[in-house]
Amino acid sequence: MKTTVRISPEIAEQYRSIFLVAIAASGLRTASAALPVTAMLDEARLALDSERVDLDGLAVHPRLAPWRSAAQAMELSPSTFRSSTEQLVRRIARDGTLSMRLPLVGFYCGVSARYWAPIGAYDADRLPAADIVLRAARPRADTFEPLGGDAAKMPITERLVVYASASTIVCYAFNHRDSRLTSLAETTDRAIFLSEAIVLEQREASSTAITRLATELRAAGATVSQLTWLERSHPEAELVL
Repeated sequence: MKTTVRISPEIAEQYRSIFLVAIAASGLRTASAALPVTAMLDEARLALDSERVDLDGLAVHPRLAPWRSAAQAMELSPSTFRSSTEQLVRRIARDGTLSMRLPLVGFYCGVSARYWAPIGAYDADRLPAADIVLRAARPRADTFEPLGGDAAKMPITERLVVYASASTIVCYAFNHRDSRLTSLAETTDRAIFLSEAIVLEQREASSTAITRLATELRAAGATVSQLTWLERSHPEAELVL
């Protein structure tokens, strides 16, 4: 399997500190059952407890505020279109855990919350093309079918930043919401995992989160590619598995 991951020139220019880190993994149907999901979620909760996370102050938290600024730049309400990181941190800090139907989803969401870094996951066999591009949305051509959301409440505008495969939006507003067409399912055996940073201060968290995910997937029996990094000076890479 070969998948190309790219950052479009316009996004590289607009977000000059943009940084992506990615892996591909296979053998996930078997490996998912061996992942320590509960332990990962407990680790995330304990880490948040130790930081004494204040739910009222998350909007200005230095690891989350850049995502709110990005939402404003896309002309979206930051409190409505929260980053996936903020959504997960809020849920675990409030409820103590997450309830996810699929173990693999629960696990990577636990990793995301543990390191305060967004992680996107896409079923490689359901992607409409062999590439994923972080780019500006194309209102006349792109389509989006949100996972657990209402498409009518998610406008596709030229200011919107999306992950897309051909004309299918696979994730909306950087990392706000996945598409149901390419999200992980019970049948998923091969997937692409991505984390992005838009300011320099977020890079270490993204790298650490994807490194941890890769390590745990290998330990569970999955085959995992080498980590691949993309940034403004290196906007394209191939994931080979």
